[in-house]
Amino acid sequence: MGGEGYTLGVDADGDLGFYNSGAATASVTFDDSGNVGIGTTTAGRRLTVKSNISATVANFESTSSVSGLVSFSDSNTTNDETVRVGAAGDNLVLQAGGAERMRITSAGSVGIGCSPNQLLELRNTSGDFLAEATIRGSTSAGAPKAEIAFKRESSGDDTSIVFFGLPIMEP
Repeated sequence: MGGEGYTLGVDADGDLGFYNSGAATASVTFDDSGNVGIGTTTAGRRLTVKSNISATVANFESTSSVSGLVSFSDSNTTNDETVRVGAAGDNLVLQAGGAERMRITSAGSVGIGCSPNQLLELRNTSGDFLAEATIRGSTSAGAPKAEIAFKRESSGDDTSIVFFGLPIMEP
C-alpha cells in the first residue's frame, strides 16, 4: 500500500485534528466550540474551508442529472428545500419559497420568474395579470440594435410597449 497515512490527535488547545502523513498541522480540525476547519486550524465559522488553490475552493457535486443545489435556512425557514442555490446543467439557479425564482444561463442571459431566451427577461405569472419585461440585442438587418419591451395581459387585454434603441455605438 501507499505511504499515505492519517493520525488523529489533539493539539495544545484541545482541538481534535486529522493529520496527514505525520504533518505538524491538521488537515481537518474540530475545535471545542463546534467549528470545523478544512485547511485551517482556526475555523471562525461552523465550517471554514481554506485553500491555497486559486479560484475554486470547494465543489458540491450531485449525482442527479436534474440539478445540484445547496440549501440555506434559519430558524424561521419552512424546510431545507425552501431557499436554495445551485447548478442546473451549466446554469446558475436561485430558489426561494421552494421554487426557482431566478436563472443565469451559461450564455449570460438572466431570467427572473422564467428561463430566459433573451439577455434579460422578467416575468410575473401570478395574480390577476401577466407582466413581462425583456431586454434584447439584435444584429439582424444591419447595425446592432437594442430593444426593451414591456407587456401586460389582463382578462384577454394585451397591452405592449416596445422601445427600439438606436444602433449600438462602439466606444
